[in-house]
Amino acid sequence: NDINPVCIEALRRRISRLSPDLRARYFTLDCNAAVLEIRSVLPPFNQSVELAIIDAWGWEMSFDALTSLTSGRKMDIIVTFPIGNIKRNHRRQLDQLDQFLGGEGYKEAFFDAMSRPSGSASRILLDYYGGRLREIGYTYINDQVWVPNAKQVKLYHLVFASKHQRGDDFWMKITKRSPKGQLRLGL
Repeated sequence: NDINPVCIEALRRRISRLSPDLRARYFTLDCNAAVLEIRSVLPPFNQSVELAIIDAWGWEMSFDALTSLTSGRKMDIIVTFPIGNIKRNHRRQLDQLDQFLGGEGYKEAFFDAMSRPSGSASRILLDYYGGRLREIGYTYINDQVWVPNAKQVKLYHLVFASKHQRGDDFWMKITKRSPKGQLRLGL
């Protein structure tokens, strides 16, 4: 799903070229509205392995929509958590941030951290989001993979969440190496 039909058409062409026999469904809906459509085409519970990749660069997907998508399913998720964008723009889009995070319980600590050069504001948001994910059944949550800009400032974290130990095992194996092939140190 992508609200931009140009992106969906590019994806459709790429998939048909790389995997011509793959049965895929495409949607051009707002991500929050797409949840019901996507759920309607998923196989019955326990007949599939599911991974949803939520590329929330503008943090437009609400936590309620994420809950609706994953409720009653063993769906693993990878969420692009745009920490740099949030820290730069949170005051202009505070209502949307509340919806993305699934509540307002982060605000006091987050605003306090943003007023000081402590560097803890990111951790506050990630911990709050992880706590919300636990409330909807995710027991294995990892937000240690992050992508920096050229100055090594964190642009976004990849938040992985699974309801099963096996998902966590796979994530740890996948992220053992950096995108450049370098082994990561388990610090």
